Amino acid sequence: MKVLAIFLIVGLLGFTFFHQAEKQYDNVLGDVVEPTSTMPLAYASVKGTPVETKEKIEGSQSTETKKAHSSEQTTATKAREKNEPRQSEPSKSRTTTEKGSSPSTERSTSTERADRAGKSSPSQQRTASGTGKESKTKKDDAVDETKGTQKSDTSTAKTVVTGKEDTNPYFTTSIQDGETVTKSTYGFTITHKKTPERVLQTAVLVNDIPVESFDGQVSLQQGANQIVIRVTYGDEEKEDAVVERQYTVYYEENQLVLHTNLDDGMETTTKRIEFMAKAMFNERTYEADVLLDGEELAQNDEYEYVASLNAGMNEFTIRATLDGETVEKKYRVTYVKKQQRIQFETDLKNAQVSNAELFFTATAFAGDQQLDLEATLNGTPLEEVNDTYYDLLQNGKNTVELRATLDGETERETYTIYYTEPEETTNQTVPDDEDGPKIVTDLTNGLQMRGSIRNLMIWATDASGKKLPASGVAVTVNGKGAQMIWADSEKISYKLKLAEGKNTVTVKAWDSKGRIATKTYTVYAKNIDEGKVIGTATISVEATTVGLGKLIPDTEVELHEGERGSYVLEQLLRKNGFTYRNDGTLDVGFYLKSISKENMNASLRVPSDLEKIVQKHAEYYNAKSYTPNALGEFDISNGSGWMYSINGDYPNYSMADAYFLDGDVIRLRYTLFYGNDINGGAALGNGSNEGNVEDNEWTKEW
Repeated sequence: MKVLAIFLIVGLLGFTFFHQAEKQYDNVLGDVVEPTSTMPLAYASVKGTPVETKEKIEGSQSTETKKAHSSEQTTATKAREKNEPRQSEPSKSRTTTEKGSSPSTERSTSTERADRAGKSSPSQQRTASGTGKESKTKKDDAVDETKGTQKSDTSTAKTVVTGKEDTNPYFTTSIQDGETVTKSTYGFTITHKKTPERVLQTAVLVNDIPVESFDGQVSLQQGANQIVIRVTYGDEEKEDAVVERQYTVYYEENQLVLHTNLDDGMETTTKRIEFMAKAMFNERTYEADVLLDGEELAQNDEYEYVASLNAGMNEFTIRATLDGETVEKKYRVTYVKKQQRIQFETDLKNAQVSNAELFFTATAFAGDQQLDLEATLNGTPLEEVNDTYYDLLQNGKNTVELRATLDGETERETYTIYYTEPEETTNQTVPDDEDGPKIVTDLTNGLQMRGSIRNLMIWATDASGKKLPASGVAVTVNGKGAQMIWADSEKISYKLKLAEGKNTVTVKAWDSKGRIATKTYTVYAKNIDEGKVIGTATISVEATTVGLGKLIPDTEVELHEGERGSYVLEQLLRKNGFTYRNDGTLDVGFYLKSISKENMNASLRVPSDLEKIVQKHAEYYNAKSYTPNALGEFDISNGSGWMYSINGDYPNYSMADAYFLDGDVIRLRYTLFYGNDINGGAALGNGSNEGNVEDNEWTKEW
């Protein structure tokens, strides 16, 4: 009986011990399950912590769950043996029956209890067909608490990426992660890589606070701000997916801040890179200085830059200064050169220059084989001489492209060069006297031209405005005297013979008291071999003063190096069926006396207002004094004849001395009174129609 009594006591103690262990096990599960978020899916895991999914709570058939249970039991046993309290000791508030616990917690706890009792949970028993047969639950399965239905990991698992990563296939934003701004209102866009129809919900949070009715802008607080974008996608075939991106944006008031979309440490396989760079101080934007490996870059557009990278690491420096404060930041961009079959060898560089001359060498190779290379400047092919190229840059942006072809495949390299024309020099007097002469010309500092001849018009006066004589003006080209063409009471003309490339043109004038003024110009010329095309000009023949309109409409003609204007006119007239009479020759002193064509004057009629003025000033006037087939000097009035203008100016030299340039507009016009009716009165030194003559009646062009 004693033995039996001892046996019963030991058994009772053992039953009590194991029963107590089971209660502790229940509480451990409660401790594990309780922290599962009960927030709606769209706002769970604000800072990027993965949303707790049901498979991490249930998974009773998985090895991981069994190991977790075993580990908990071992920990509990060791704690009892040492008579020490367990970590995270469960409290009564974490029981599954407490008010306010989440449905997911209740279901998970009941599932664990069913496991210990050797029973299957409802989720384990349900198959795809809805029968009661047990199916193995995958470790990555999850439960949509809002619908109470099971989903795969691809639908509910959340993808969390930082603002710098674009590897996710769902969406990107215009936010620059880690940037500093100077305005509390911060705008950005969200671009979906998936079709917009799949977007079910977009949530924006700033510092853990949801933004209601997001309209593209959020409000920032001083200092660091965390912006979270969370998008829920879904369609009929697949379950919903939640994707989240996180950024940090700093708001600093009253601070000069640099802005750029460059990323320090970025890598690219593209040689040409475009980016933005600017400075901000509160609400105002300022330009920044941008350098690539120490060389300053020019703006392509407002705050936009283009650069050509060298293989390997390239260092950009962005710097801005305001009220003595300077901020600077460096960005390192690595260019990983793609495997190319064609290698270009050139001394071209992306640059900003003040010299209009473009001179470079370039070759293309495939291994040891040299290939034919094509080079273009702003889309125009460049001529090559011994692998060398020369041309003139236009003001602003210039693009040079190198091209070579191998086995039908063409590879290219592109360079961007910015040229800034120099400002026109001002009058420089010797001595520095405001009463010195004044010089005005039709030459532009930094002019670029094709061809070697350019005529120059000079208006030189003393301080009182009186024209200086030809003996008071001198012109040199690269230190050598230029040839004077003609001088009248209004202006002096010179013929400039230019050399290839850069030329220095100096105009000097002095008055009767010895005071000197000097004006200097830089002119770039690209000489073309004699007879080659140097461009085009637009020319017309007009008789508007006698009601005939344009006898020859605006016509584009080719210009050739060394070609005199008289030859251009002669070809135009003959091509349009006109004959002509002239004084001089096409080479010397050419003067157009008249042009002829059958019935060309059939509708001739002088405007009534012009007729009254000409009658008043002319020595004679006869509206019918002309022939039906010709129109020339002294027809109708004593001041009539043909005159020509170049870009609105009437030269004082004949067309035999004219050399038209690319882009010129030439108008051959008929006048009834020495050019006054066509705004050309000053060309003959007889006064003008610009209103400086007392009781001037030549107030318009007819």
